[in-house]
Amino acid sequence: MALYPEMFLSKWHLIIVFLTGIVLFGLIIGGYSKKTIISSTLKWLVAIYIIVTVPIALFTMDAKHIEEEMVAGLDEVYQTNKGKVENDHLVAYVGSFEDEDGDFEVKIYGGNYDDLEGFSGNVTIVIYDGEGSLLKEETYEGISLKPGDRIELDDYFTTNEAPARFQYAFE
Repeated sequence: MALYPEMFLSKWHLIIVFLTGIVLFGLIIGGYSKKTIISSTLKWLVAIYIIVTVPIALFTMDAKHIEEEMVAGLDEVYQTNKGKVENDHLVAYVGSFEDEDGDFEVKIYGGNYDDLEGFSGNVTIVIYDGEGSLLKEETYEGISLKPGDRIELDDYFTTNEAPARFQYAFE
């Protein structure tokens, strides 16, 4: 299991401050002693932190895992096309991830593997199923990729078959 800083401290952890504030306010209004207020507030702070962090960690792990797989896919496409096509430093990758219900989340990433030159223009992606039928064709306009960028261009959900292959063109 990989650990990420976002799992333990993110904007969603502000919920902890809010809920701990409610506990503190309630203890003060209740007229408890300072010792009880401090110890109870600290105990609730730890308990709330754990309760809030568990779901945040699960969502973060899933999102980071998908991002790592997509970047690895971009790397693979780049290595495959390196020196074989014009603009071999500009690549796209389409990946799909099946959920518990059998639906697919399809992610489309683009990457610029040039160390000096950026890209600004349009990216056309054509996605096919296993039988070669067209699933989706989309042109993403106004895409800017700085040197070394690897970004998500699009994502969508489908109940149909997962994409089997794709083609792309940077214009």
